[in-house]
Amino acid sequence: MLAQLLLLTRHPHRSRKRFMTHKPNLVAASLLALASLAAQADVLTFEGVPNNFSTTFAVESFTFSFNASGWGVASAAFWSSGSYNNNGTAMIGLAGTRGSVPGQFNMRQTDGSTFSLQAFDVADLFRGTADNNVNVTGHLLGGGTVSASCVADNSFDTCSVFGFDNLTSVDFAQSTMAGWPATGTGLSIDNIVFNAPTDGHVPEPASLALVGLAALGAGLARRRKA
Repeated sequence: MLAQLLLLTRHPHRSRKRFMTHKPNLVAASLLALASLAAQADVLTFEGVPNNFSTTFAVESFTFSFNASGWGVASAAFWSSGSYNNNGTAMIGLAGTRGSVPGQFNMRQTDGSTFSLQAFDVADLFRGTADNNVNVTGHLLGGGTVSASCVADNSFDTCSVFGFDNLTSVDFAQSTMAGWPATGTGLSIDNIVFNAPTDGHVPEPASLALVGLAALGAGLARRRKA
């Protein structure tokens, strides 16, 4: 033991150099872990989907069914040509009541399998209108529902929802009973995040960075102890 202590005392830089050579490996491992976490969530962006204004249509593995005065999935060029709030990409838009219910659409897996919902981007459909709400209702396998609500205004914001797991379908509905077009009516929806792992939400970029730092710190601590 004394000989080992003397060796470390005489050659402090040797131990430090050996320790430093492992830092890049730890960083690389942490980054790979972060990439794996992010890759496990799917995002429905609607890019490349042909304009479609049918009552029911499919996008990737999902079927969308609409109940409103007007609706559709369309390209950025379409939404930019009118008085719509848009984020410069393809998206879903709907507005106005149909029958005795607010404008809404239902989203489900075409093959009938279950899925989870974590987040989506939302805004009012029409520019310059009063704030609206999007009411989200998830239908659970075996019965029961889970619900959430987010403000839809004249800029796109991310609406994060929790507990929307093991779903058979989800309803997205505007909160008003106004017709088409009217003040405070309509929804623009894009970037639907689904099937993220475990606890039902996708870590924010800042959270992912903290996970990476924690992993790196744990590795460094183990090497110091060794």
